[in-house]
Amino acid sequence: MVTIIPAILSHNVRDFMNKLHAVEPYFREAQIDFMDGVFVPNKTVTAKELRGLQTFLKLEAHLMVQTPETWVQDALYAKCRRIIVHQELGAGLSGTLQMIRGLGVEAGVAVNPDTEIEGLDSWWRWIDMIQVMGVMPGHYGAKFQPAAIEKVRYLRERGFPGIIQVDGAVTPETAPMLKRAGVNRLVVGHDLFGSEDNPSLDKIGEKLQELQLSINGA
Repeated sequence: MVTIIPAILSHNVRDFMNKLHAVEPYFREAQIDFMDGVFVPNKTVTAKELRGLQTFLKLEAHLMVQTPETWVQDALYAKCRRIIVHQELGAGLSGTLQMIRGLGVEAGVAVNPDTEIEGLDSWWRWIDMIQVMGVMPGHYGAKFQPAAIEKVRYLRERGFPGIIQVDGAVTPETAPMLKRAGVNRLVVGHDLFGSEDNPSLDKIGEKLQELQLSINGA
């Protein structure tokens, strides 16, 4: 079974809450995208601004930030129970994963389209989930990168024991290919909300149904 979860990317608290309330009727989980304007060019609402967030949804934080260790505690206060950091952090990744696990929450690693995933093998013991990026982070609405499919296949063939999910350019066209490759979860932003600045919040149920039908037919 493939689970679909929404990715909420917002530049202010009001926009975030509008999107959160719009997805609550349709989902049990959601991912919050955080960007610092350094690791990626864009900036979003910060984890600190969402401290004390109230929702029944199970939340995870995707930290597209240069110093994730300084964001983790605020993400916990925002009720996130899985923290995703990027493989591209390099030498600092291992310590950050251990820090997250030490706080009693799940640790995930996101891998960009142009990054070799083989380098993660030795860190699997610290990783609960791997998020394969279908686009470069910060490029909302960009074209799907087929390298994501090969990364999912590699993880399945190597026997990665955790969750495998794909984030970025997930649509009714790409979702069936990702399901066949062996993905567990699909993270959807642009296809659910449409324009970043003028989201279509009244069409989320319709978009979700289209995605589900494409997956069921794969």
